Amino acid sequence: MNQFDVQFGEFLSTAVDYDVALEHLKRSISAICRSGRGVTYYYIGKGSGSNATQAIYRRYKNKKTDWELTEDWALFESTSEHLVSELESTLNDHYMRNDPNRCLNTGGGSAGRPSSQPNHYIYLALRRH
Repeated sequence: MNQFDVQFGEFLSTAVDYDVALEHLKRSISAICRSGRGVTYYYIGKGSGSNATQAIYRRYKNKKTDWELTEDWALFESTSEHLVSELESTLNDHYMRNDPNRCLNTGGGSAGRPSSQPNHYIYLALRRH
């Protein structure tokens, strides 16, 4: 499936409160992508599945291969699909506005049909130089 090795990992928070979860995610994404860490591009998305690695692996599609994103990190887990969708939309808006040269997101959130999976995740896919 992949043209090169991709590292899949987890840095999960399971906060139930929207504000606490959003703060964790902004801190995590900003820390991972801060200047000096070699991150040239990144993409924030959501996935679902029975576990984090399976969920983010399933979302690793051709577009991410074309962008040469070689790291994919699950950052947040919830049983609430609505919470994850709201967080993803807010994060996309924030990083598209504040880091448009590196953030590859182009919309407020990913589309897709509702999921019957038990867990929902926010992930960060990225490329380092």
